[in-house]
Amino acid sequence: MLFRRLAGGGVIVDLDGDRIFELNDTGARIWECLQAGQSVAMLPAILSNEFDVDANAAAAEVRRLIAELQAAGLLER
Repeated sequence: MLFRRLAGGGVIVDLDGDRIFELNDTGARIWECLQAGQSVAMLPAILSNEFDVDANAAAAEVRRLIAELQAAGLLER
């Protein structure tokens, strides 16, 4: 699996599944944090601080994206 940061987001390239998964800027940041070893519990605070959004909204976005990534087989459960 490869990740590439792009202007306004990023892409995950699943070489095994021959798929490309596009992420917006928030999603790309979540992916970067996960790959850097940040805990899921810390992500809402990180996003809230970096993107100036409400912590509850950030937590909802984290849950949504993680569920999508798991469903796509890009993250382990």
